Amino acid sequence: MDLDRHPNFPSSYVPARNVDVWLPPNLNQDPDLRCPVIYMHDGQNLFYPEESFIGVNWGIDQAIRGLIDREEIDPPIVVGIWNTANRLGEYMPEFALTSQEDREQTASRIKSFLPEMPYE
Repeated sequence: MDLDRHPNFPSSYVPARNVDVWLPPNLNQDPDLRCPVIYMHDGQNLFYPEESFIGVNWGIDQAIRGLIDREEIDPPIVVGIWNTANRLGEYMPEFALTSQEDREQTASRIKSFLPEMPYE
């Protein structure tokens, strides 16, 4: 697998974190090839089961290779951005829900999508 890891990648906006960059097969055979880029959250879950939250990776490289082999997509570059201990705060910032009414409406909408989930 052609995966480049950038440990503790710095940012002016969020705490540093690992960023993985997966390059499609045969990319180095055509240095002029331009590729779309897919940015994915929870980057630690994408490629290696031993780094994944639940011990099972998402198989992104296998899925992308299959789509490329079937000529369903142009070969993309995948950028996996790892999360941090503040994952929920980064994905759902508190300022978006400024009042109790906002929080209740949002909770109600989430419950409508996932009615089988326990919420209490």
